[in-house]
Amino acid sequence: KLAKRLQANPSDPQGWAKLARSYNSMGKWSEASGAYARATEFSPNDADLWADYAFATIMANGRSFEGKPMELINRALKVDPQNSKALQLAGGAAFQAKDYKKAIDYWQRVLKQVPTGSELEQAISEKIEEAKRLDAGK
Repeated sequence: KLAKRLQANPSDPQGWAKLARSYNSMGKWSEASGAYARATEFSPNDADLWADYAFATIMANGRSFEGKPMELINRALKVDPQNSKALQLAGGAAFQAKDYKKAIDYWQRVLKQVPTGSELEQAISEKIEEAKRLDAGK
């Protein structure tokens, strides 16, 4: 329904973002990526939108960070160098590239922003520990 409405009124930035998030929640990564592309055209200074676009593109790319996803992550970080979503993705990209020190750096920047004792803090701490183990084993 929303997709049809956007065909009739393609200049609705909130509509594109809403459609992208809907596709995202359904796991329709390619469709989400396309809708995020449109949404970022209208909101180029929204780091969260760029990070969400990057995530959908990563998922559509078979979980690969290479190429376009990395461009999108860098764009999000250019808009907001402290954006938590973008920092998490940048950490994931560095980890996938086996640059564990860089991954740890990104994830430690995220840790400073998350609530103490939260599940997110625990998950990121575990990622950091894994990166440290792998880096020590190089």
